[in-house]
Amino acid sequence: MLIKSHSWPEHYQAFAASLPHHAFLLNHLTTTQKQVSDARISLLEAKEALSSKRADLVQLWSRGQMLEEMITILDEMYGYV
Repeated sequence: MLIKSHSWPEHYQAFAASLPHHAFLLNHLTTTQKQVSDARISLLEAKEALSSKRADLVQLWSRGQMLEEMITILDEMYGYV
């Protein structure tokens, strides 16, 4: 049985050639993980901002409710109902 002694340089060259691709892939994955993390933080901040009641919107809603009640009373007074 003969063993090829010249096959290891081919494997070494293939391994050496794959190292830059591996480094690029790791760098790209790290960048992507950072972007996903940043997007997640932004989404959580947006969720928090949207879920909290804003005083100005609550005041506008309250005023709208009051105006609807006033219109209903006026409609009843003038027989539009």
